[in-house]
Amino acid sequence: MEEYPDLDHNVTKRIIENILRSVDLSDQETKSIFNPFFVLFKDSFKTDYEIGETWMSLYAKNSEDGLDAVRKIWIEHIKSGIIKIEKLEILNAKSYPINAIGVILKTAKGKVQILTIKQVHFPEQTKFSKILGDFLKNNDVLAELTLCDVGLNSTENENENMKNIVCGLKHAKLKTLNIPHNNLKPADIEILASVFEKENTLITSLNISENSLGKQGLKSLVNALKNNTTLTSLDVSRNKIGADKKSNLLEALKNLKHVQTLNISSNYLSVEDIKDFGIFLTKNTSIKTLDFSRNNLKDDAFKGFFIALKNNTALTSIDISSNYLKLKDFILLTDALENNTTLTSVVILDNSLGTDKNGRFLKALKNLKHVKTLNISRCGLTKLNIQEFATFLGQKTLLETLSFVLNNLGFMDSRQFFEALGNNETLTSLDIRENELQLEDYQNLAKALEKNKTLQKLGINDDTFRPNNIDLLRNAIKTRGVALEVYTDPEEQNKLIMH
Repeated sequence: MEEYPDLDHNVTKRIIENILRSVDLSDQETKSIFNPFFVLFKDSFKTDYEIGETWMSLYAKNSEDGLDAVRKIWIEHIKSGIIKIEKLEILNAKSYPINAIGVILKTAKGKVQILTIKQVHFPEQTKFSKILGDFLKNNDVLAELTLCDVGLNSTENENENMKNIVCGLKHAKLKTLNIPHNNLKPADIEILASVFEKENTLITSLNISENSLGKQGLKSLVNALKNNTTLTSLDVSRNKIGADKKSNLLEALKNLKHVQTLNISSNYLSVEDIKDFGIFLTKNTSIKTLDFSRNNLKDDAFKGFFIALKNNTALTSIDISSNYLKLKDFILLTDALENNTTLTSVVILDNSLGTDKNGRFLKALKNLKHVKTLNISRCGLTKLNIQEFATFLGQKTLLETLSFVLNNLGFMDSRQFFEALGNNETLTSLDIRENELQLEDYQNLAKALEKNKTLQKLGINDDTFRPNNIDLLRNAIKTRGVALEVYTDPEEQNKLIMH
């Protein structure tokens, strides 16, 4: 590296620090493979790496000769490193030059279990698809492939890119295929669908979100899945399905018989689409987890959908967030679920359920007697709603996980809510972040924690500027004598602030 004194080492360092992902660099043998890099940056390495980084910073700060030198040295050392490493769990190529892609994939074949390539648009796109197709053929090791924003769609070469990749996929042993954000059209999907007509395909999960399927592309895919019993998870979110007015959603979905997890969110479905989906749902017996969020639904579009839920005995989890639902819609939903013992997880966040009329909200909540997981965050709840929710929380329910984020708890009287928490015997996880809790709220929460013996996980804002509030919780946890983990984000385990 000393041969190139014109290189900006800070920029090069940033490139090299992202060389490998999921390689244990604490291992001395592995570490020695990348010794030339360690000589320069021996104190900067971590144990988690990503191959690839935009080259624009190098273009901005280095001469073209210096850039080529870095590329050549970098590629050669990566190549020699991969040859010596027995197994790579993840290889992540982002904004990568095509010559490097070719070298790395050829070297890594038979070693990489998870491959991610994203944000690359080559002038020679067909060349890239051929390289990838060859890499996939007879690859017995690769289990997961993600191709995000890599220009798979074709307009000038009659779908040559998709044909090359599909040729490889048909001879691969993948279990997970993710190809989001590639602007795939129905013609591309028709080619891709042929992969799932193969009897011996092993793919169990397909993410084809953020493309341009429309109902026609969806129909081509679902028809290919008619006799496929392997694929159990399908993500077709953000695919302009609602914008396709020429086709029928029920017709497109009718052969979807084996998928257990379906994400059809953010497709802005029409009222007619919702009616079709309701009919589909009454007949479907395979889907257990459904994401139906962000479909721009208003007024009475959900009536038939909720009636379908009443008799569905397959669904165990549903997400209907961000759908402009009002309290009357929530009442329809809970009426449908009153005697449904199968659906145990409901996500209804980011809707407008607030009301000032006594009893309506509480009556709806009481119908959720079989629900174990409830996310009712960001629903504009009023003081009366919170009081009624406290009443519900204090009664005998099956509720184990509750997300109550951004519901004005700090601006209302939290005392009743936290008293109910203290007496609750089923909740194991509670998220109350972004509720603007004040000192009195923390005092009420601390009393509840001392009394409650079942809660295991609590999500709350990191109040570093008000240490007295945190101390109240810390002392309460010590007093309760039962372990409790407190996170600033329950979904991110590394954000543990006390236990």
